[in-house]
Amino acid sequence: MTFNPSSTPFAQHLNTNYVPSNIEIPRIRALVQENNAALAELIAQIEALEVVRVARASFGEQHMALLSPVKRLPDDILSTLFLTLLAHPDHRDVSMSSTHPAVVISHVCGRWRQLALNTPLLWSSLTIHPPVAPRGTYFRNTGVDHHSPPPRVNNHQPLVDVARRWEKELERIKRLACIWLERSKECDLYIDFHACDPMGAFHQTDGHTGMGTPPATMLASLADIICDTSPRWKGASLRITNGPEYSGSAFYRMLNLKPEDVPRLRRLSLYASFRMAPESPGNEQLPTPPDKTTGMLGGVSLRTLTLGSISVHVQSLPIRWEQLTDLQFDGYIDVYTPHTPSDRLVFDFKQALSLLERCPHLVTCDLSLAMIDVELPDSRPAGSISLPHLKSLTLRYSVPGPHFVTLLSLPSLEVLMFPNYLDINVPQMNCDDGIGPVESWLQAFGHNLKEVQINVANLKPSGLLRCMDLLPNIVFLHLDHSGDRHTLSLDPTFNWAETPDVPESVDGDFLRRLTPLEENDIQAPSMLVPCPRLEVINFPKHGGITFTERELLDFIAGRRRTCVALKSPGLREVTAAFETLQELDITAALKEEGVDIVGLTLKVLYPRRIPLQTRNRRTRADYDSDF
Repeated sequence: MTFNPSSTPFAQHLNTNYVPSNIEIPRIRALVQENNAALAELIAQIEALEVVRVARASFGEQHMALLSPVKRLPDDILSTLFLTLLAHPDHRDVSMSSTHPAVVISHVCGRWRQLALNTPLLWSSLTIHPPVAPRGTYFRNTGVDHHSPPPRVNNHQPLVDVARRWEKELERIKRLACIWLERSKECDLYIDFHACDPMGAFHQTDGHTGMGTPPATMLASLADIICDTSPRWKGASLRITNGPEYSGSAFYRMLNLKPEDVPRLRRLSLYASFRMAPESPGNEQLPTPPDKTTGMLGGVSLRTLTLGSISVHVQSLPIRWEQLTDLQFDGYIDVYTPHTPSDRLVFDFKQALSLLERCPHLVTCDLSLAMIDVELPDSRPAGSISLPHLKSLTLRYSVPGPHFVTLLSLPSLEVLMFPNYLDINVPQMNCDDGIGPVESWLQAFGHNLKEVQINVANLKPSGLLRCMDLLPNIVFLHLDHSGDRHTLSLDPTFNWAETPDVPESVDGDFLRRLTPLEENDIQAPSMLVPCPRLEVINFPKHGGITFTERELLDFIAGRRRTCVALKSPGLREVTAAFETLQELDITAALKEEGVDIVGLTLKVLYPRRIPLQTRNRRTRADYDSDF
């Protein structure tokens, strides 16, 4: 079937301003009617063909589905794929809901649902983060006599509405927790429980919102559901905040579990904060948990421990230190410590050494040290504290000096992190020959280190370049800075007696020192450059850099060009934050200079350009409309 639009006798008049005569008008209308009839017939044919097309496509898709490789997978491989999906980083912290991967999988088809329900590991991780109980609401009296009749409840009052929605959400979480626990059968459990203890008013039952149970009671029942399965816990992250006095906590049972209640527990992260009980004559102030009564800390299988700030001496906790392989400790809270420096409970260098000595099997360690210098005893021989398996050590807020370092033997140490943003105004004591604490660590262990994080603001002048010379095998380098020290509002520690040196910064000279020269320059072979195996470098994000975009470009280009001579995969990731507006497109400039940037990740941040603002004028009508 062919159609020639130009066959019309009016072809020369189409798309013009031609006005047809009275004789031509009937002829044009006849042509339009004839064309519309043919067009309607074509549309009908197209619709019929579309029906056939859809049927054919569906026929093919349905038959191809029979050949799907996934359908031929045996159950054991398919369940392994389910578990792999659940282990993806994007799904690790997914809360229990209809969008949880395990639930989505169980809704695909009958076979997948049956397989998902018969795979307990899919349901072994419980993420329970109940919302904070709304403050200022009261709950219906349950068993308390009132002399006056209860007021009428208005469901549309905001406090009533939020209280009831909170109650429904708690009931939903409890119901889902029971479903997950039932489907997990008897396999090991991983609990992620973060909750806020209700404050004082929530223990009251006078006043009415139509709710029958105070929040503390509801949260306690949720905690009971979880605690009933404590013998199956293999990993637990427990964070309880804003608690009332410990004896009235909704999570009292959880924090009083005994070692025999958690026989399988291998990984524990515990953060708890409670208000201190007021002191009174004859009633001494009692510490809040975790303390010596927190039995789960003494689990026989515990290997990995993350411990938030505590109010008792760390050595008094019932922890089996000798069996730990991974430890993170956030130090002491200020609430419990007296105000006098001589009596305050501080996790200082001496306590840190004592703790390390009790943990000979540590592989990773993360300690928050107090900003205080303590003279160490000289009676111990060098290397007396041996941690043969320790691979990663993080010391926060303060860096111990050479005396501390000499007592340690760390033959396997590969990662050393000093994210100490707070001690820029603390003078570095106990430093010999102008060598600061950071340099003393790198002198002792730098030859083995593959990853290092240091705060350049705490280094002495020219100390940064000296540190780089001590890192021949470094692969990951993280440089931090505290920003302008004059803007900090930290009070000096009680032993502060001098003004520290001007903080070190990362400048152009530093980049040039780390940049290999051209290979044809035989007077400076590239193998003499510091950090020859460097692959990832993160420059400070909070000030502390004075190099230019051009100097950063030359550094990257030099490193990328000489990766073969340096026997390294080459620089593959750079992060920098300038305090000036962008003037150069570094990526484009690297391409123009012929530098191979395949595999290079460049993250360069700039401040935002400040927009011009006009005066905001409001009329009287604008103000009237606000009321």
